[in-house]
Amino acid sequence: SEELAAYYSGAGVKFETVGPLLDVEGARRAAGHRFDATSADGAGAGAQPNDDADIVARVRVARAVGRQVIAVSMGTVITGDSPEVGWAARPLGPGGVRRGLTGQELCRAAW
Repeated sequence: SEELAAYYSGAGVKFETVGPLLDVEGARRAAGHRFDATSADGAGAGAQPNDDADIVARVRVARAVGRQVIAVSMGTVITGDSPEVGWAARPLGPGGVRRGLTGQELCRAAW
C-alpha cells in the first residue's frame, strides 16, 4: 500500500533482493532445480543479474553497523525452470487449465 511504502521510506528501510541463497561464497546459486542444463548462470527467467560478492559484502557492512538483515528463502524449485512449478509456470488446475501464481509472482507477493 502507499501508506506502507511511505512508512518504509520514512524509516530508511531498504529492500535488497539477492536471488537464490549462496551455498559457498562466490557461488552463483545453491544447487537449483534446473531442467535446462544450458542455463549456466542459474538465474530464473526474467531474473536480474547481480554481483553476489558485492551483496554479501553489503550485508556484512550492514550487520557490522548494527542493522538488521533478514534472509528469506523461497526454495530452489520456485526459481527453477520447471514448466509445472518454476519461475514462469502456473500450476495445472482442474481440466488441465493453468491457474494460480507463477514462481516469480509468488516471490514478489512474499516480498
